[in-house]
Amino acid sequence: MTRTRLALSLLLGISALGLTAVAGYQLYKATVTPQAAAPANSPSALMGAAMDASDATVSDTDVSAAAATVMLTRRPDLTLPDDHGLPRSLSEWDGKVIVLNFWATWCQPCQREIPMFIEQQAKLAAQGVQFIGVSFDDRQAVETFGQRTGIRFNYPILIGEDAAIDAAKQYGNDFGILPYTVIIDRRGMLRDQKFGQIDRDELEAALRGL
Repeated sequence: MTRTRLALSLLLGISALGLTAVAGYQLYKATVTPQAAAPANSPSALMGAAMDASDATVSDTDVSAAAATVMLTRRPDLTLPDDHGLPRSLSEWDGKVIVLNFWATWCQPCQREIPMFIEQQAKLAAQGVQFIGVSFDDRQAVETFGQRTGIRFNYPILIGEDAAIDAAKQYGNDFGILPYTVIIDRRGMLRDQKFGQIDRDELEAALRGL
């Protein structure tokens, strides 16, 4: 009996040492060799920071709170290069009604809005309405998008990349949802916003009276 107990105690001790060694090795792997994070400016990182509206799960309460925070306030300053590499500032369009649209080439709801924006820009330009796109992509991605889709923008496209994320937040989009559209009146005041794809009726209603 004594020998049996001694053997059992020895076996349990060896098992405990083995489990301790395995746990120690796993902890070593986790702390010494962590997985490398994606570069901050990589496409995967940008897509992680923003999502298209089809993937979003934002409540009406959250959206209403965001709207109350920024609406009827003066628009923040915004200067970004355009798709030709030239710096452009929103102040160039002071006195106009601005439809400021944050978008990305990989965002399908964004792509569905663009033809309507092009149509409305041609229709409303004489009334002092100016559409402006802020892309989350780089110049090459925007150029490739135009070549692939055959889309020819008749309104300025500003190249935001990383800066577009911060700009969208300044304009009330704390959720990283794309597309995101802000209406700015002729006095430079933020008047309306839309998370996700905006349709023609919603756009016309937002512009009415401005």
